[in-house]
Amino acid sequence: MLFDLAAHVAFRAAWGLPPYSSEESTNPPSDLLRNSFYAKMTDVEVILRFFALRHVDHYQRGMQGFLDLYMVRSRGFTSEDLSHLSTLFTETIELAAAIYGEAIFRPWSVKDGKWASSPQRAFADAVMVGLSRNLRHAALLRRRGQAVVDATKRLFEQHPNGTFTGRGNTKADVKERIGLYDEMLREIARS
Repeated sequence: MLFDLAAHVAFRAAWGLPPYSSEESTNPPSDLLRNSFYAKMTDVEVILRFFALRHVDHYQRGMQGFLDLYMVRSRGFTSEDLSHLSTLFTETIELAAAIYGEAIFRPWSVKDGKWASSPQRAFADAVMVGLSRNLRHAALLRRRGQAVVDATKRLFEQHPNGTFTGRGNTKADVKERIGLYDEMLREIARS
């Protein structure tokens, strides 16, 4: 399922990967194989992080250990569980793409006054988990997309550098960045 989801057009565009083609499964193009994000399966890891970090209260053993624990837990998932997770991911990535467009998962540079040139995993974690927690407000968040973008910039301006880009990877750090982003969305949904 993770490999299938990694082929989603909005996900691939967010991480600078070309659209998926069926030949890729048996004969990936050499330029794709030279892309370290793809070659090291970081694309699949980012999706796994999304699913695992939805349970951030249980975060332990650092990120890799936490992902390993989640994978062990996933062995017991039913086909209904997998279908739910697939739908959850698809709805969330499509909402993120609708709100942020080309700036999806790119941190706001307070110093430069613009979005970073490339996406960042820790920020993607906060965006994806936060949006997934607020899917019941998806239509409102889409309509108020510019308010979400503006509030995102303020998050970067109001918190220490590195808060949303993974300066720290302790449980407290991970919970803080997800919590701050989630609360920002809730405020927009309430207003």
